[in-house]
Amino acid sequence: MATLYILENEAGMQISVSDFGATLTSVLVPDKDNNPVEVTLGYDDAAGYEAGLGNAFGASVGRNANRIGGAVIEINGTEYHLTKNDGENNLHSGLDFYHGRLWKVADADDTHVTFEMDSQMGIRDIREHLL
Repeated sequence: MATLYILENEAGMQISVSDFGATLTSVLVPDKDNNPVEVTLGYDDAAGYEAGLGNAFGASVGRNANRIGGAVIEINGTEYHLTKNDGENNLHSGLDFYHGRLWKVADADDTHVTFEMDSQMGIRDIREHLL
């Protein structure tokens, strides 16, 4: 089950983040009359984020962000073929989206949240060629 964490500073700014996708779900900032104003684009509830996995509103993306043309990357002379999920390209690491996973909360209080996720897919091969 996903959890929502709400953090607020002394100036009245408030953010909400979820461990589902390590997602920033809301940012409220005070306007000139000190009324909170939502400044993010997203869904109203967790069900929206679960159903909207094609849209990564506020979510962490990775292993890569954006597109890798031809879904091929070269590291130290070795080519790695990635999942094609955007025509012939790799978008946000293929179909194993970070924003569709439940992240571990390593540390949290009313001032911060630290999310962690173990992402082993392909890392071993890349590390061997970098070291």
